Amino acid sequence: MIFKAFFLVRKTIDFKTDSTLRLCKVFAVENGQQLEARIATVINNLKADGYNYVELDDCWNISEPSGFLR
Repeated sequence: MIFKAFFLVRKTIDFKTDSTLRLCKVFAVENGQQLEARIATVINNLKADGYNYVELDDCWNISEPSGFLR
């Protein structure tokens, strides 16, 4: 399964300007437990990169049809 995850991130110095970034990551995983582990790893890596505020905003399974046809 392939998932697209969006994260909201902000550095401490940006709290004054309320400058929040939205980052996107794509994961290929076999099950939900692996997805949770990958998300936790990304959150830890973003915090290690200096982002003090990191939150999962949204996550979609993009390997299956969404059902929206035009």
